[in-house]
Amino acid sequence: MTLQKIREGEKLLKIILLLIASCLHLMVYASEPVEISGTIVIPQGVRIPDGGLDVVLLKFVVNDQGEITTTGPQARVKSQKDGSFRIPNIPRELRAAFRIGTRVRGRLHQSNVIFMNEEDSVYQVEVLIPGLSEKVEVLELEKASLILERGLGKIRVTEVWEIKNPTSDMVDSVKAGFRINLPDSISDFSMPDEMGQQSTDFSLGENRVEVRRVFPPGSTQLVFQYSVSSFLGQVVMTKTFRDSLEKVMVFTPVGQLEVSSGQLKYKGDQKLHKTAFTSWQGKALDTGKLEIKISEVPVKFLDYSFIILIMLMLLSLCVFMFYQFRLKRTPGQSVKA
Repeated sequence: MTLQKIREGEKLLKIILLLIASCLHLMVYASEPVEISGTIVIPQGVRIPDGGLDVVLLKFVVNDQGEITTTGPQARVKSQKDGSFRIPNIPRELRAAFRIGTRVRGRLHQSNVIFMNEEDSVYQVEVLIPGLSEKVEVLELEKASLILERGLGKIRVTEVWEIKNPTSDMVDSVKAGFRINLPDSISDFSMPDEMGQQSTDFSLGENRVEVRRVFPPGSTQLVFQYSVSSFLGQVVMTKTFRDSLEKVMVFTPVGQLEVSSGQLKYKGDQKLHKTAFTSWQGKALDTGKLEIKISEVPVKFLDYSFIILIMLMLLSLCVFMFYQFRLKRTPGQSVKA
């Protein structure tokens, strides 16, 4: 065996020993449990039950498809009367994320994400429970998007609203309702909930919808759809906003519809969910009234039949008048002869 081979063997041995040492180091830390403690901060007017609040430890991991999923509660304890809690003996996991969760007034509230490391053995968190207000007037429109798609004899409108609650409280609009104006003569209205299922937390009125739900602090997205009938491939849709039209965007798939409006400015084509859309933005105007003229809508046979009926009625009227005129002239002509 040459001297060079001996040195190479020594280097390889050192590398193996370093790897073993690092693995042992990680195993020691991974086997050492940690503790998560903190406080559930309750707003004024809310009382913690005599038995305390249920506090659960939620674990989140990345699955084989690269999606973040939860594996369910890892531990469950009761809080103290002052909202404090302590969860001991939690296995240290460096490749997972954790949250503390609790339910107050039927709603789940969670802490910020907790990531474990090799050094810390105690983690402190707070779960802030917002108050509850009925001041619907504090809700603000951040952005409204109208997506126009054509159907047979109608256009299908999807509206996506970004609503901002700038306060630290949840805003309950169940009684007062958060009002959104709608165009005239709409049909097939639907509003899915946060899970994508058909929602019932709204009520329809004349040219409006009243959204009745709880808006948490921050941004909330509302999505709803409806249809507007066209006639002979055209429709004029009028909709009013309480805010500046600058917050309004209009989209339609490229090549489907012809859209024109004096309150919109062209913004070009862009892709949304792999579909190319032509887009417009509202202008900075004093009025919140948006009027859009839409054409190139596929025409229903009923529209043509209506025109044919009108033509037949006109033709019948002309024939009737013609014979009436002949009948009036015929007796006079006979006497003269």
